[in-house]
Amino acid sequence: MSEIDIAHVASQLNVAFDIPFVPESMEQAWLVWILDKSVPVIPIDIWDFIADASDGLTVEDQQRHEDAIVIAVNKLIDLPVIPESVEEALIRPVIHSLLQYAVKGASLTLYA
Repeated sequence: MSEIDIAHVASQLNVAFDIPFVPESMEQAWLVWILDKSVPVIPIDIWDFIADASDGLTVEDQQRHEDAIVIAVNKLIDLPVIPESVEEALIRPVIHSLLQYAVKGASLTLYA
């Protein structure tokens, strides 16, 4: 995915995120940063499900993939003096929201 695609997906996800006292622009930057790290570890078949509402993952499959992707992304992100559990707490909601679009019946516009 290009930077434009990542920004577009982040904008769509940002609609669902509301972190109190954090400006929308900061939420957007956080989402872009997490997605930029996540895109390379999300399998292509998951992206196919995210883009196509006619087929998709079961809720159980979604959870399994979420766990695996969060672990993989957390290995790529290292915030100094921040425990791994806090890093995971920052990553998981983004991956969870993204994968909600991979569940059967949902889709996300991937390209601007």
